[in-house]
Amino acid sequence: MTIAQMVFTLITIFVSSLVQGTLGFGFALLAVPALTVFLPVSTVTPMIVFCCLLNNSIIVFSNRTDLKLREIRLLILFGIIGTPLGVYALKHFDQSILKLGIGLVIIITGLAMVRGTKVKFKNKLISYGVTGLISGMLNGGLAMSGPPLVLFLTNEGYEKNSFKANIMMYGIITNLVAIFNLGLEGLIDFQVIKITGICLTLVVLGSLCGLFISKQIAEAAFRKLILWVLIIMGLSTVFNAFKALPF
Repeated sequence: MTIAQMVFTLITIFVSSLVQGTLGFGFALLAVPALTVFLPVSTVTPMIVFCCLLNNSIIVFSNRTDLKLREIRLLILFGIIGTPLGVYALKHFDQSILKLGIGLVIIITGLAMVRGTKVKFKNKLISYGVTGLISGMLNGGLAMSGPPLVLFLTNEGYEKNSFKANIMMYGIITNLVAIFNLGLEGLIDFQVIKITGICLTLVVLGSLCGLFISKQIAEAAFRKLILWVLIIMGLSTVFNAFKALPF
């Protein structure tokens, strides 16, 4: 890695940490497309998982009184089940097609929710389980567990601090499972550990700045902001995936 690439990596990690500290999601959606320009997905994924683990821990500690572990236990359980499936997919399947599909779903769903569409699930247990499973698979395969959780928890009407605390708590558990499975697959090497270690200070700084910014945003504005940011990230994911397709 050149000096210019290292500087770009540090800036990307700081901005991604700041965005996730502010909104409760977005780290991987920003960092993965940016860093995979010059690093392989198999290197970027474990690196982002480690950084997200630290970022998530800072945010959960800051909003610990708003945790609702009883409500999200199925999200966590099925996220754990889905994570090794995603790690397997990372090693054996084309990531561009998966990213393209994810991006399109994010855009369509996000636009529908901006227009005021709200889904009423008849069976809460199934809805929490399916969301957790999908998010776990995306976490293990692309370090991108956020989009399904963001859409689901926003649809369920979680308040700002509760939204952030619970989505980050889910992230901590699935990050730990992902690290274990990435290690089993041999995807955590010296390069991953070296780059991650250099980035950790920027993760802390970005997270703390994001938490400060978040306190200045009103509840209603926060909901609209997270949906529009998610839509923009979905467009970015589709664009980068489309460029990587073999034609």
